[in-house]
Amino acid sequence: MIKSLSQQRIKLAHELVSAHLGRDEATIYGRLCHRFPMMVMQGGLMSAVLFISSKSTGEDTRPKAYQAILKDIAQVLKLGDKKNVIDVLAKEKNALQIMAWTHEVLHTWAMMRRFAVSILKVESGSEDDGEDA
Repeated sequence: MIKSLSQQRIKLAHELVSAHLGRDEATIYGRLCHRFPMMVMQGGLMSAVLFISSKSTGEDTRPKAYQAILKDIAQVLKLGDKKNVIDVLAKEKNALQIMAWTHEVLHTWAMMRRFAVSILKVESGSEDDGEDA
């Protein structure tokens, strides 16, 4: 059976969010699922990815959540084994491709936000985690 684009997005979003259930970084990850689309809308995809990347260094739970978001972005954009999303975005010269990626990220993240609430139990108005996102 052929799945619609929405069904494919829902399946991917469910898999990505469910992977964090029970992990230490689940709450921070869930909050980022709520914040990331607004970052993209306010500053663009590249700016949002750069911000997430800047917070992804270290070994405690906060950087792990940011690293997971970067990994998820690569999966949503179907970049395969290209680990560095920033390099791929920076090298892309086609504005239509950037727009298509932005569109895909925003539509998939809308579902990820919903799964963050239903699976991870992280509400959009959850207590702030002290970040300037």
